[in-house]
Formats: sequence, C-alpha cells, structure tokens
Amino acid sequence: VIAQARLTQIANLSSDSNLKTIAEELERLSSVLRDTTMRIRMVPFASVSERLFRIVRQAAKETDKRAVLDIKGGQTEVDRSVLERITAPFEHMLRNSVAHGIEGPAERTAKGKPELGEVRIDVRQEGNEIVLSVVDDGAGLNFERIRAKALAQGLLKPEDHPTDGEVAEFIFH
Repeated sequence: VIAQARLTQIANLSSDSNLKTIAEELERLSSVLRDTTMRIRMVPFASVSERLFRIVRQAAKETDKRAVLDIKGGQTEVDRSVLERITAPFEHMLRNSVAHGIEGPAERTAKGKPELGEVRIDVRQEGNEIVLSVVDDGAGLNFERIRAKALAQGLLKPEDHPTDGEVAEFIFH
C-alpha cells in the first residue's frame, strides 16, 4: 500500500530534474519489496520439528529400538519452499539412522552406551548458506553389508576392492 502511494506520487512528478530522484526512490522501493517478500518466505526449521520427532518415534517403535531426536539451531530460518522440498529426504535419513545406525537396547548396553540412542540435526547459517547435518550415535556404516548389496545390484564386481570410503558412496545409489 505504501509502495503504491509512493509510486503514484512519483508518477505525478513530470520534470526531468526529478528523474534521478525517481530512479533512486524506485530502487529503494524495490529493495524494500524484495526484503519484505524474503521475510514472508522464511520460516524456522523447527516448523517441521514435530513431524521429524514423530518419524524417529515411529521408526524406533517399528524396529524395537529406543531413540530420541535432538534439533540444534531449529530457530534458523529457511525458505519455506526449500524446507518443503527437503523434508521428505530428511525423514528418510532419520528412518535410516534409527533402522540402520542405532543399535538395539541390549547391544547398546553391551557396548557401554545408554539404551536410548540419539539422532541429532544441526542447523546453522554460514554466510548466505544454511548448513544441515544429521548425526546419530549408532554403530556407523556396515561396510560389508553395503559391499554385499552393491555386488548384488551389479554396482560392484567381485574382483573390485574399493576402500571403505568408496563403499560408503554406494549408499547414495
């Protein structure tokens, strides 16, 4: 509304001496409009937290494990459309953390770990970028199982001897 009223005032100015003033005012208004639009599009990452907590609870229940989700930096703002697009992949990562990373209660106790496994999402802003990481306190990657599955799917040949780092890349296939 303010921008529209100001544009009407600018349109009523007719002298060439005011062209520079008009251009500067239009640039300022454009900047205000861009900033306002950006603020409207931004939402805290925590706006999807209940959904993510539910995924971890459900995955733990389905696998007879105990796990909790901790979100650090949930107040960090993310573009709404970006957050909507990354939520499903995050859900998949959380399910995998519980199903394949977190050990069962007996195994965790035997390893000297608490029965309750932890999955953590860290969200932080670095300059113009948002950095998201998912970490669990589970057993880590089962390289032999990944290698076997890569062989079964033809992604790896029996004569190949990839490093553990190279084997880990197969999880993205």
